[in-house]
Amino acid sequence: MRMKLIAWVMMMAIALSGMTALAQEVEMGYVSDFAQGEDGWYARSMGTAKVYVTEEKTLKIEGRTDNWNSPGRDFLLQQGTTYQLSVEVKQEQADAAKFMISVAHTAGGTES
Repeated sequence: MRMKLIAWVMMMAIALSGMTALAQEVEMGYVSDFAQGEDGWYARSMGTAKVYVTEEKTLKIEGRTDNWNSPGRDFLLQQGTTYQLSVEVKQEQADAAKFMISVAHTAGGTES
């Protein structure tokens, strides 16, 4: 009976440590639900596009004149940190559309 108890305690300890590690891996650093407005998002364009929050509390962009015109937001990133990005997108312009998430880096005033 004692061996079974020790084995059960060890299995529980292993399971709990795995659950703790998993919880740390999925920690969210930033989430925006747009309940407080644009939350730092802006239109990437030459002045023709604009972003705003809809009544449904989603971010919408209008006035795009080029493919690179999109919502953008600045984040401070830390070296050696892994970042995972996800978004939910709705488009109403066509039956199908291609969508891309891109990351830009600015150093010395030059974006790449």
